Amino acid sequence: MSYLNSHHEELQRSVCDKFVLCGFVTASNGYEFNPSLLPLKNIVNDSTTMIIRTEPDTIVYNKKLSFLLEFKTGTSPYKINIEALPLIHHEILATKLNVQTIYFCKIPNKDFVFCSSDLPRISSITIPCNKVYPCKKEMEQWAIEKGIPVNTGSFDRQYGSGDPFITITYKECAIKPTINEFISKSIM
Repeated sequence: MSYLNSHHEELQRSVCDKFVLCGFVTASNGYEFNPSLLPLKNIVNDSTTMIIRTEPDTIVYNKKLSFLLEFKTGTSPYKINIEALPLIHHEILATKLNVQTIYFCKIPNKDFVFCSSDLPRISSITIPCNKVYPCKKEMEQWAIEKGIPVNTGSFDRQYGSGDPFITITYKECAIKPTINEFISKSIM
């Protein structure tokens, strides 16, 4: 298991435990839990496949509420990178249909939370040009409409999926609530 995966799983388990203590049921979500969908990762490269591959990690619900939860971890103490297409998808679902995805994020020495209806300030979107991406034009247009700088070029894939991503700086992370603050104010 890689460093990022172990931190991702630890974050997911910790947050889900907090939701259970608040009376929620948790359920794993995502294509990796359905073996018949696993080939999508390597054989299909279209917008629908990208959305299926990047479905939120967990669903939580009780008798009154349900949420989609997404967990993100990073190794830099100065920023976090998050896949662009699902974030854009979640923002559109939240603003147009009131479908909330809650992002629980952790970087060294800081955890924070934001909802898809209230994104933090995004410092940039990076769309590597060394791979063909569905919705590239639409992602660029979304960023331009929001005043987000667009980076293109050939980038080394050291960590992550190699897909387009947005960057949120530590300064923006620091003004969002911590996980414990969010759970105590918004869920309990």
